Amino acid sequence: MSNPTVPALAPIAFLIGRWIGEGMSDGTPMTATLDVQPILGGTFLEAIERLFRADGGLDHEDRVYYRYSEADHSIRALHMQAPAWLADRYVDARPNENRLVWASGPTIPTVRISRTDDTLQVAVWMPEDHEPTTHIEYRPAPPTP
Repeated sequence: MSNPTVPALAPIAFLIGRWIGEGMSDGTPMTATLDVQPILGGTFLEAIERLFRADGGLDHEDRVYYRYSEADHSIRALHMQAPAWLADRYVDARPNENRLVWASGPTIPTVRISRTDDTLQVAVWMPEDHEPTTHIEYRPAPPTP
C-alpha cells in the first residue's frame, strides 16, 4: 500500500485506518472506535476517538490533528476534547518500533500508541500513575458495505 501522507508524516502512517476496540478507562470497561485518515492533501492526519460505556452511551470523544512543523522540524499533535480543552504536543515517533509517544509536561497525561501486525494499543498515563488510566486494544474495523 502506498503512503497517502506527505513524507514527513510517514513515521506515523501506521495509524491510518478504521479501528474498533475494547479496554478500560478509569476502571470502567469500554468499547471504542478510532478513525484515522489523511486530510488536506496528506499534510495532516485526523484521528477521531470515541469511548462508549457498556450501556452504549458516549463516555469520551477527542480529536487529534497530527502534522509536521516546518518551524522546528517536528511532528506535532493538536489534541482537542470537551469541554473546549486544547493542547499542542510534540510527538516522539519511533517508526522502526511502530510506536509513538506524546506528552507536554509534568501535569499533562502521556499518550502511548503502538502497533503490532493486527492491533493498535492506545494507553493514557496520568503523571502520578504507574499504570495507564486508559488502555484500549484496537483491531481493524470490518469493511463497510
